[in-house]
Amino acid sequence: MASKNTPGMSSNRQTKEERRQAAREKARLLQELEAKQAKKRKVITIAVSVVALLLVAFAIWQIVTTDKGKERDLGSYTGSVREVKTDNIADDGGVLFDHDGVATASESGKPVIGLWSDYMCPGCERFEAKFSPLLKEHLDQEDLQIKLYLVNTLATEFSTKGATAFYYVAQYAPDKAWAFNGALMAHGEKIHAQSAPQNPSASDIADIAKSVGVPEDVVNDLPASITDEKWQALVSKTVEVFRDNGYTGTPTLTVNGQADDSWTEGNPDEIVPQILNKAAGK
Repeated sequence: MASKNTPGMSSNRQTKEERRQAAREKARLLQELEAKQAKKRKVITIAVSVVALLLVAFAIWQIVTTDKGKERDLGSYTGSVREVKTDNIADDGGVLFDHDGVATASESGKPVIGLWSDYMCPGCERFEAKFSPLLKEHLDQEDLQIKLYLVNTLATEFSTKGATAFYYVAQYAPDKAWAFNGALMAHGEKIHAQSAPQNPSASDIADIAKSVGVPEDVVNDLPASITDEKWQALVSKTVEVFRDNGYTGTPTLTVNGQADDSWTEGNPDEIVPQILNKAAGK
């Protein structure tokens, strides 16, 4: 005789034992899931801890290396950062020189020969070595005024520190700025000849300033000053003017603010003196 199902009851209803097994299986799966999640949380915690430790170690390393780099830059000089002043620097970043070879921001009314340079530019070094005496001769004769612009378009440490040092000395030892510029150019030549370190420290540059007679108190504050962002901003501003003028390389020679590249198209030994004499009205 066929069995009959009680109304509302399923014929495949689980037995009590089956329900227990299902509950145990569900509990097992939940335990496995919890174990996996716990393991994942542990891995994440360890990873976060490791990253945190690495960040702390990196921060400590940066502080230590920065301090060591700063110590190397300053050397034995114990001076402080001087106030950024631009009394002897024109708005366009140029430093004019009067007939005594003293840095100034004042125009004398004479034609102005401008020279844009980078201390790590070999062409600038050659131009300085060959034509600086001629430029100084025109200064002495008071028929031209010379205006020097120092930039760091080559983006080397010496380009930046050297240019910053030039502006610093032009402000605080204006009667030594001309000689200092020449000495920095000569040092660039030594670097290219591999007879001087590739990246002179700020203290090395201070030694150069001292060698041309920059006063001791000015020299002592030079390393701290030229590694300061506010002083280096003077160079950045001059580079902006350089770019805005459409100049692309150094040295760039200008006559009353207008670039004259004719000397690069022939014999500079002949053309540069002609440019200067013409500007002087000779």
